[in-house]
Amino acid sequence: MSSSLTVIIPAWNESQRIGATLDHLIDRCQGLDIAEVIVVNDGSSDDTAELVRARAQRATGPCIRLIEHERNQGKGAALRTGLAAARTELIGYLDADLSVGPEPFKDATREIEAGADVIVGVRISHTGRADGAGQPWLRGQLSRLFKRFQRRLIGLPLQDTQCPFKLFTSDAVARTLPRCTSDGWGFDVEVLLVADRSGLRVREIPVPWHFVGGSTVRANPLTAWRTLREVLAIRRRHGSV
Repeated sequence: MSSSLTVIIPAWNESQRIGATLDHLIDRCQGLDIAEVIVVNDGSSDDTAELVRARAQRATGPCIRLIEHERNQGKGAALRTGLAAARTELIGYLDADLSVGPEPFKDATREIEAGADVIVGVRISHTGRADGAGQPWLRGQLSRLFKRFQRRLIGLPLQDTQCPFKLFTSDAVARTLPRCTSDGWGFDVEVLLVADRSGLRVREIPVPWHFVGGSTVRANPLTAWRTLREVLAIRRRHGSV
């Protein structure tokens, strides 16, 4: 199997960091076999798209491709668009802030070569533990609440469904994506649940993570409630593990 990799970056009003993110991916492209970076501009009102086009014109490593949503549809919708557009054997995604960088793709690829179909990151902070150290108190509390809710309602036996690091084989994408409809933050739960129910082999690996401030998405009770409602809809649509 070819190890060439597409990396998808969902982006909404990310003009302050998308340039540095693309530069980092270009620097790491050869060592990680990155063939293409797809940025899905999810209806940004800033100059995210212009910055991506500028980097694409002068990129000498991987192909940088911009796909645009005319209006903001949500992270899940952006990821579904990017996953559907990818053309390589391996397809992964990261957040635009690179709170988890691309370096773990090397270990994730080895897991795929050993027989896995989907790789999920488990965020490990500077303490060496999966404890979320360094993030604001409210964000950490909401994250722990979501994990308990997911395990009770959906039952995925995974430590960190919302980790912004995933890697799929193209076959896994073909088998899961047509059944996924979530537009928001619940997409990670949905795609992993569909993968589990499809008999795909899902593996977890630890990935270095650090909190990056300035997110365009606020971690607050309203965002948490919307995500929980999305997970309830996933339960109604797909059942549980």
